[in-house]
Amino acid sequence: MNNNDLILQLDELFDNVAPTISNLLGRWKEESQFEDFADYAEVMKKALPAHATFIRATKRPFAVVFSLAGDDRKFQVFASAKCTQWKQVA
Repeated sequence: MNNNDLILQLDELFDNVAPTISNLLGRWKEESQFEDFADYAEVMKKALPAHATFIRATKRPFAVVFSLAGDDRKFQVFASAKCTQWKQVA
């Protein structure tokens, strides 16, 4: 997969997944004492499209880590109080 195609796929994935991650962060900040993070990880996993493979969810940063079909790199969509974005992590 060339870099232009990869960036297009990541941007599209981000547009679809970022609102979910951002909303979950807001809820986690309010409910972390009462709720299991595994439930949040499951929602993040379900938010990913079929061509993305869930690797893990993390609390700090609040993120979902995944890979894309046909690519060995790992990426994350993460949210903070200031922004939500994607980046390559491995």
